[in-house]
Amino acid sequence: MKMSFETLGLGPKLLQSIEESGYTEPTPIQKEAIPQILEGHDLTGIAQTGTGKTAAFTLPMLQTLERLNREGGRRRQTRALVISPTRELVVQIHDNVNAYAKHLPLKVATVYGGVGEGPQKQALLNGYELVIATPGRLMDLMDQGCADFSGLEYLVLDEADRMLDMGFLPNIRRIVKDLPKKGRQTLLFSATLSRPIEKLTKEFQFKPRKVEIGRRSNPADTVEQIIHEVPKPKKIHLLKHLLQNNDLYSVLVFTRTKYGADRVAKQLARSRFPQVRFTPTAAKTKEHAPCRILRMERPACLWQRILPPGALTLKASLTSSILISLRTPRITSIASAGPAGLRRWVMRSASSRPKITGLCEPWSE
Repeated sequence: MKMSFETLGLGPKLLQSIEESGYTEPTPIQKEAIPQILEGHDLTGIAQTGTGKTAAFTLPMLQTLERLNREGGRRRQTRALVISPTRELVVQIHDNVNAYAKHLPLKVATVYGGVGEGPQKQALLNGYELVIATPGRLMDLMDQGCADFSGLEYLVLDEADRMLDMGFLPNIRRIVKDLPKKGRQTLLFSATLSRPIEKLTKEFQFKPRKVEIGRRSNPADTVEQIIHEVPKPKKIHLLKHLLQNNDLYSVLVFTRTKYGADRVAKQLARSRFPQVRFTPTAAKTKEHAPCRILRMERPACLWQRILPPGALTLKASLTSSILISLRTPRITSIASAGPAGLRRWVMRSASSRPKITGLCEPWSE
């Protein structure tokens, strides 16, 4: 039996925004998570990318913030804090929140590095109700005394496994230590959540409920994944060999650093491989605007370290082979290792069967 958003306990203003956004039926993660969050439980949500995890925590959170505003009599304070690992994800969450909260009188702030601190400091000092932040910049501003989280109702760790895998655990612990424990709901959402990391998350939650949609660490059925273990000096030779496959019409190659992208691009240029080099710096310049939309009819390589927000648009019907250069094979799936925008496209590419190839150095303890 189909379930509508009206049955989840959301208010009329949120329901209006949901309808205007074009959604008619909640996804499985939303059906399971939203009622339990509204009941006040800590919750761990596990589901693939593209299944609506962001709405699963933002909608009930916005419902609570609207209720607190209606009650009045309170000074403006930050009531909800969402922590996400990258600037790109922070901006994506902010865009979703803006769509859902457009009929609500709420102030939302983003906090991340790479831009000036001034507006972010002012938003924290002014007590914006919802703050979406990366761990590093948030910790810096908290150390400067800019944030007051004494009235916090929600703490959300988005892409929780990725944050912990990226080494943010010390930062997260420092941040959580300065947050109020009483009356705070802590929510963790992730595409994958390994058992060792799941044990760590219990440090941040109280008697958490768990919602798990699909099999643990389950990559999308439409993605073919291959890992080649190869010594670092041989990676470029294997990459050239793979690129000689005539069936490859478009190839995205990811390197860890901009320097690495430049170095590999030069090596491929000597072998006359057509390519487009694309980095976060280049994405900000107007002359690289044509790179934002790829419709390639010949094999090409797109090099970058991190996808900036909105920097890349791919047609879902594009048959692509995506090669990701990885340092170690210690990941739950190759699809979970790429930038979130790419992962979201991969997970939604049901009309094609993209192949993801990881070139990994052999792991040694």
